[in-house]
This record gives sequence, structure tokens and C-alpha cells, in this order.
Amino acid sequence: MMSNHSHFVVVYFTFAVCFLGVGTLYTQSPLPQPAPDPCQEQIRHLTVQGPALLEDGLVGNTPLEYLFSEDGDDIYSATSFDVNQPGQALHGNVTLRKLLGGSTLGGGDGMRFIVVYQDEKSRQQTIDNLRMPGILATVVGNHAPLENLKFAVVHVQIDSGGPGSSVDKKKYLAWIEKSHTGKEEIDYYLDNFKWAVTDIAYFEPKGCLNYRQESNFPAYMGMANWIGTRYADFPYLEPYWDPQYVRIINTMVAKLRKFADQTKD
Repeated sequence: MMSNHSHFVVVYFTFAVCFLGVGTLYTQSPLPQPAPDPCQEQIRHLTVQGPALLEDGLVGNTPLEYLFSEDGDDIYSATSFDVNQPGQALHGNVTLRKLLGGSTLGGGDGMRFIVVYQDEKSRQQTIDNLRMPGILATVVGNHAPLENLKFAVVHVQIDSGGPGSSVDKKKYLAWIEKSHTGKEEIDYYLDNFKWAVTDIAYFEPKGCLNYRQESNFPAYMGMANWIGTRYADFPYLEPYWDPQYVRIINTMVAKLRKFADQTKD
């Protein structure tokens, strides 16, 4: 005959076994989670890991340099200021005077910078603006969807001096009648000319590409992540009413001045 204590032990043990058995029957393994979508992840936030390069399909890779963040946008320079290549600037193999225009007004290659739309409100506002008819130039069947927009490559050039230009042509024509050193020419352009937007190309992040892409920032027309390009009407746009644009240009021109002072070209 079992004691009361022994009976309690048996009952408790039996209950525990039954409970564990039920738990075993009804406990399921966690369902496998779907792999993160790199496209959507980079649309939400695009991290630029340095040293980053811009592949533009022109002359190879251009170093990207972080400038600042403002109003939900990250700004990067996409112009080479490599002091180890004297006289070299944009696109890697052109002189500073060619960048600025040399003795031909408006003949320079200009500079580029990148705007990464990190804030969703800023990104959606840009998308809404680009939906207007006739804004974007694209190639049918060969561009990414506008909804995947994440960054833009902005190309600026020295003011061309055309109708509506801020250039004082009379002053400029009098200046070119005299002989100047390369340094004097560069300083004159930087002191007297404004920078105008010639075109803006829009892209989705490389995480949306369906093939392996080694470059840090693939960004050229015709590539799978190209959305479209907005070309400025002549005369080119001088958005000096935009404080962000002014800050970008001032920051890049300061780098250009420093670069010019270190070159011997």
C-alpha cells in the first residue's frame, strides 16, 4: 500500500509526462523567414561604404567623397580632386582648365555630385516631381521603375554665357584680351562664373539589379538601374535660390581651389 506521499509523487510524475508529451505534439519549429530583399532594403536606406567609386560608363571609376547631409539627403562629390595626379580633375584625365572651360567660354567638362534621398518624404517628393510629363528622357524598355528611385547624379558646368546668363560678357571679353597664367585663368573662372546644372540622371540602388555588379555605385545611362535623365533647357539652370545647391557648389569649389593650388599644370 502506497503512502499518501508516494501517491502524490506518482500522480505528479504522470501529469508531468502527459504535459510534456502534449507539448511535444503541438510545438512546431519556427517557420523559415524569407531572405531580405536587397532592393527594398537599399531603397529604405543606402549605405555608401568607403572608399566608394562611381562607375559612369565613361572613363572608369570616380572616387566618391562624402560632403554633408541636409534635409534628408546625403551629398557626395563625384569629381576627382586627386593631388597625386597633377592637373587632373573631372573624369580622371582632363586638366583643370578643361574642366573650367579654358579660353572657350562654357567649354569645360564641369563637376558632378550625387544626392542620395535617404528620407522617404524627400524621395517621394522627388518621385512626384518627376512624374510630370516631359521631365525625364528615357529609353523604352531599358530603364528602372521610377518607384525605385534612390539617388541622382547631378552634372554642373561653368555658366555658358548664353541668354539669361549671369556672366558679364563685356568684362569677360576684356579680360581674355590679356595674357594670363594657368593659375590666373583658374582663379578668374572660380571668382567670376557661376555653376549651372546641365543634366540630372536618376537611378535605383544596385541592390535592385538582377545580376552581380562589382562597382560601388553603378550609374550610367542604359544600365539596368537607370531610371531616366532630366536635361536642363538652355540657358542652363542656376538654382542659387536653393540653399542646399549653394552649399554643395561652395563646398566643391573650395575643394577645387585647394586642388588647383597644389597642381603645377
